[in-house]
Amino acid sequence: MIGKLLTGMVENLNMFFIETDKGLVPYFESDFLSPEELQQRGEQSLASLRSEYVRCAVHAMAEQIRANGNDVTVTE
Repeated sequence: MIGKLLTGMVENLNMFFIETDKGLVPYFESDFLSPEELQQRGEQSLASLRSEYVRCAVHAMAEQIRANGNDVTVTE
């Protein structure tokens, strides 16, 4: 099956996601980091990415609510 492949590079850490029947699965690679550093940096990057995704989703929802003529406040 051919699926989606999403990739990105941050501070010598290659992050990519492969779409499977279980959803998007994250993978990390680096030519510069030890396996322990790779795991730690991968977990940190994934946590940051998830947090930013939620933040953007909340702000997008708030904009939709405002576009419908309602008031909404988002605090972080």
